[in-house]
Amino acid sequence: MFNIFQYLQLKGIEGEVQKKYFKELDEINDKINDLLLKNPNSKVKEVKVELPKNSGGKVNLDIHIGV
Repeated sequence: MFNIFQYLQLKGIEGEVQKKYFKELDEINDKINDLLLKNPNSKVKEVKVELPKNSGGKVNLDIHIGV
């Protein structure tokens, strides 16, 4: 199973920042894992993260999944 929170921690995005966007990140994590379960030979190859510059923005993730 993929864990977006651990991945972001490895990329240097601290827990305090992750807490601000927990709901969005949790939904994204569920969607990634659903996709991986439906396609058992696939895996996450790369995730690009762009955090909002203001508090009203949204987290942007560019996720590459392949075989």
